[in-house]
Amino acid sequence: MYMRFVRMNAVADKVTTLINFYDKAIVPVLQNTQGCRYAWLIQNTRRESELISMTLWDKITDAEEYEKSGRFKQLYDKVRPLLEDASEWKIQLTADFTLEYKPESDEPQVDSYSITYMQDEELPELKKFTPMYIRMLSARVVPGRYDEVREIYKREIGPGLQNIPGCKYAFLTQNLRQQDEVFSITIWENKQAADNYERSGKFDEYVGKIKHLFSDLSQSKMELKEQSDKKIVTSDDPILEQYRVVTGKDLNNKNG
Repeated sequence: MYMRFVRMNAVADKVTTLINFYDKAIVPVLQNTQGCRYAWLIQNTRRESELISMTLWDKITDAEEYEKSGRFKQLYDKVRPLLEDASEWKIQLTADFTLEYKPESDEPQVDSYSITYMQDEELPELKKFTPMYIRMLSARVVPGRYDEVREIYKREIGPGLQNIPGCKYAFLTQNLRQQDEVFSITIWENKQAADNYERSGKFDEYVGKIKHLFSDLSQSKMELKEQSDKKIVTSDDPILEQYRVVTGKDLNNKNG
């Protein structure tokens, strides 16, 4: 299976309008799209104007055909007036610790991921667990060592997460364009369950199992952060983000 993210920053007073449009207009289109099995709109818990359309597909070619058909562009053109202008600059730290500035594109940010670990072939039905809570951890790994991360996740982290109260599902994915990016996604029954997991120390324990495989830059930033009370952020940092599911649907039943 494959996962596809479309990241959007809504105008502050248009967030509810965007959520309603996703529910009433986008979900029905995806429901009639070959290979699309799940569609969720998730909202960042710290930055409520930041939303992601998170879809799961049988094959990457199904997602590509959807985009080529023009349906994605038609829907995005209707969403565009609800979004903030992309007139920002992205700042990233290069491997030699020099700052690099890049203008953000006005086009939608679309990322595709291959799912390299999932607990079962079927996800729990969305309606049974609303409101759900999602944690996403991304980091860069040493080039060529992603398979080692996957094996540790499959052998130790994934099964461990299954035993954490309130953890309903766990994925490990690989960015199709940047294959040294590790991306762990966990789905929770509610925020309290996710917070309890964080406080228990298990999150730090699991990160510790794969930390030695993070890129040198990522490890350097983590060490600096541990030695300082100031936040240090670059494009290579391990990043933990948390989201709530605001709408979505299990699309496996195309008639319902």
